Amino acid sequence: MQPGNQSRIYLLDPIRSCWSCGGNVGIAPPSSPWGGDLLDMTLSIQENILAGVCRGAFDAPGHGHVFSRAYLDAFYSIVRSLTALIGSSTRMKHVGRVSGIEFVPHQAKPLGLYRGIDIEDWRAEDRAILLCLAGWLMGDWPTRLVAYAGKS
Repeated sequence: MQPGNQSRIYLLDPIRSCWSCGGNVGIAPPSSPWGGDLLDMTLSIQENILAGVCRGAFDAPGHGHVFSRAYLDAFYSIVRSLTALIGSSTRMKHVGRVSGIEFVPHQAKPLGLYRGIDIEDWRAEDRAILLCLAGWLMGDWPTRLVAYAGKS
């Protein structure tokens, strides 16, 4: 192995490794493929974020253009609020129920197991659920967020 290659291989390990068992996911068939509405919603939110970053602003209905930094700061704060350790499962279930974003909590990795783990290291399906919930809260600005804050 040439010098320097080891660090590149090390950086790729989290991408190739199963979040649960550490096995190489490149050679294993998916055990529970997900898609449909959750995948479509996730891709739509990701495309909206990318477009907003490229334009330097997001369109917030009723408010016009909102600078990307302000929008993403608010988005990040919502994500952190949903994942705060105490009561996070209850908050996520409540927003899921109100938004119509259906997910089966027992299929997602229990949030308590994510203590101290960055969101980027969460299982893809759990990140997608979180992204969709936060994206829904950012819609109909600020009505949904205010209602959520009143329930939290």
